[in-house]
Amino acid sequence: MTGKHYDTDPQMVKRRFMMAQWTAWLDKLADEAVARDPKLRYPEAIREAVYRKKYGEDRWKAALEHISAESNRGFPILRS
Repeated sequence: MTGKHYDTDPQMVKRRFMMAQWTAWLDKLADEAVARDPKLRYPEAIREAVYRKKYGEDRWKAALEHISAESNRGFPILRS
């Protein structure tokens, strides 16, 4: 039913065009941001930066110490 409604809505062509333009603009901004800071390609680097900003260096260092103490079980803070 929804598909039929959207197929008959004359504004959908305009909305699809606007959405395509918007996503192209966002893609361009993302490409520019990655060109300025290549670390943005790596989710782990982003998670680390966010964690450090949110909790501070002391908690970051404590988290690293905790991880190294647990041997090679992974890094739970940075898991997806």
